[in-house]
This record gives sequence, C-alpha cells and structure tokens, in this order.
Amino acid sequence: MSTTLAAVLPPSSGRQRFAPLSAFNTLGYAGPFTLRDTAQVETLRRFIEGHRDPGILGRILSKARLIGDRRLQQVDGHLAFRPLYDFAVQPQLLDDVEAILGPDILLWKGRIIVRQPGSSGQDWHVDFDNKMVGGVHITFAIAPMTSDNGALQLIPGTHRYEVSLHESQRNGACDLRDAASMLALADATHPENAPHELVTMELEPGEYFLTKGGLWHGVPPNHTVSPRPAVLSRYMAPDVESHIWSHDDSAPVVMSKRSLPCILVRGEDSFRLNRLHAPPRPVAGMDPNHRNAARRAV
Repeated sequence: MSTTLAAVLPPSSGRQRFAPLSAFNTLGYAGPFTLRDTAQVETLRRFIEGHRDPGILGRILSKARLIGDRRLQQVDGHLAFRPLYDFAVQPQLLDDVEAILGPDILLWKGRIIVRQPGSSGQDWHVDFDNKMVGGVHITFAIAPMTSDNGALQLIPGTHRYEVSLHESQRNGACDLRDAASMLALADATHPENAPHELVTMELEPGEYFLTKGGLWHGVPPNHTVSPRPAVLSRYMAPDVESHIWSHDDSAPVVMSKRSLPCILVRGEDSFRLNRLHAPPRPVAGMDPNHRNAARRAV
C-alpha cells in the first residue's frame, strides 16, 4: 500500500518545520538553513539601508530601518546590483541548488522585496513561471521574518496538485487571501492527503529556505511598525527556455516569447536557449542608476 503525504507528516502546527534537501521534491520546500557567511548578511543589510526612498515618504519614515525604494526592488536586480548577485552565487546556496537541479545552473531572477508596515501581503499563488521552468526559489531573511510581519506561509506537497487556484477562487471554492480557505481547498481536492498542514516560515536574519514552483503559498500582512526586507533568487537548469507567463494559473499563456536575461553561475550552458548576460560590475555605492551597466551580453 502506498504511503500518503499525510502519513509521513506530523500534526499541523502552523509554524516553521524543518525539511531536508532530500525532501524537496516530495514536500515542495527545504529548510530553513543558516548561511555560514554572516558577512554577506551585513553587506546586504547595509546595501538595502543605503537605498532608502529619498522622497517625502523616506523622510517621514526616516526613523524606520530598511525603507524600500522602488528602484531597489526591481525584478531583475540580479543584473543591476552586485551585492545581490554576490549573495546569490555563494557556494553554499549553489551547492543546495545543484543538489536539486544538477551541475549546470542559471540565475534567472534576483530581487529585493521590502514589505512595508501595513502591507497587505500577497495572495496565495504557485509562482507559475517558476513552475514552468522547473526552477528553485530561495528566500533569504535580512531581518526577522515572523507571523506578525508577513512570514511566508505554505502547504507542503501542493506542488504536485493540478489545481488552478485562480479558477478555484472564481468558482467560489477558495479565498486566495485566507490560509484556512486554502487548507480547506487542499483537503477537498486531495482528501487522500488530508488533513493538510500550514507551515509558517519564520526566520532569523541569515536563514533561508528553498521552494519549488507550483507550491501553494502566500504572504500575510505586515502588522508591525517596521519594514520587513527579504532577498529572493531563482535558479533553473539551462535545458528549459525562460519566459514571462500570465499570472492566471488556469491559462498558461506566454506573455513575452523572448527569454528572460540569465547569468550562468555554475557549470555550462550547452543548450543556449536563454539570453546570457555578464554579472553586474562592482560600482562604488552601487547606485541603481547604473543598471544599464549590468546588461552587457556575453
């Protein structure tokens, strides 16, 4: 008799639960792990602090740390900001990714996200583009990530489910803003694995975890008075072409046929399906206005 997911998971706690890399393909996530190079954490923290919004909002919130600048949070930060690139290519992180994807690795997205006080968070979703490329997503904590300030929540094993979250919401089967509703949807659509577990990835600075495309997850509101920054990086094998897909997971439409800009960070690319770019150049102060300097193709 086959072993169901529910049979190998402990009772739901709603809190952080460690998963080894060997469980990544089964659970859809791994971690949290602790970064050994603590200097990288401090470098990123100083970098984010140094790019506060210089406008009125920045002055009003000057007493709060790590204010997010829209330029700082651009979606292709791995091409623009050397500290973000240097972080993403650390041997410890690449070793983790290699254990999942193999020796040839492209960095195809890198971003800094700052959840401001009062932020409403993010609806439950499946990182559809990451699912389509079979990629690995790393979330890294620069400041504490807690249930109060919007630590990511996930439901293990749901990356294996061919359930459209958007279509389910349109049909009234779930509410993408409500974690309890998502648990109910998982139980209803896959009762063989019920009851499903809600895991909240609460992290200390210097900790990170990996997620697989297709995993159901969401970000609750930030109820605190402080911004909550995090660093995201995505990796893929070079045998798949990257694109931008529609956000609606019920309709996998390619929005841009041109491949996304990638950086080869380990191994080789014998497929040449994706646009390859050189790493961003180290620039004094790492001014985001030097973004174009990062876009030189190799």
